[in-house]
Amino acid sequence: MRLVLLMVASALVAGCSQTLDSQSSTARTPLTVPAPSVTSGASPSPATTSAATSPPTIAAGAAIDEVISRVEAGTPAAPEDFGSMSRDGAITALDGGVAFSTDTVSCVSTPKYRDAMLSCLVDLTNPPPRPPDVFTVWKGNWVDFDGSSVEIGSQHGDPGPFVDGEGAALPAGSSIAFGDFRCRADADAVLCVNYAERSAVQLSADGVDGFGCLAESQAPPGIGVRMSC
Repeated sequence: MRLVLLMVASALVAGCSQTLDSQSSTARTPLTVPAPSVTSGASPSPATTSAATSPPTIAAGAAIDEVISRVEAGTPAAPEDFGSMSRDGAITALDGGVAFSTDTVSCVSTPKYRDAMLSCLVDLTNPPPRPPDVFTVWKGNWVDFDGSSVEIGSQHGDPGPFVDGEGAALPAGSSIAFGDFRCRADADAVLCVNYAERSAVQLSADGVDGFGCLAESQAPPGIGVRMSC
């Protein structure tokens, strides 16, 4: 189900656009990756081939089996290459966690903050506005996905798992598996499935789509939009 995250008027609009650094600013336009030219007789690298043939985002409302097949069709990446985060040249090991990034999405899953949770910062074009009950720092581009629910927009007094920056770039067409999750990166979106709940989310500048058992539900205090099983 595609949740169209609309901006509201007046004071709620100000400061909603977010960046991957979880600070308010103007959201970037998602990067369009052109198909590379291949010289006759030369073999393109696996990463280049994946980016060139990467299909568009999967349609909202797609069956969960179709979503899982799409994720599993990605070229597997080695989880050990995504076991740290970097900020300003400083590298921090996640001790069992995984972090990865694309041009528009930065995700991390680490037991240091909450086990079995995938947290992402997404360059949403229209993030959820600050709810009237939020009086602390509002992060409209913060997405939490644990399989049974996904929450878009939440209040945070500190950067939490993003304090150490972001993970290594996951190439378009590649996928990474960790815990109950597997995520695939494409040029314009990240698609993550949770096998335990047979649910999935697609993260892009256009918004957040839920698949499988996820359906829009009542958002608790401090949350912008919520989908749950």
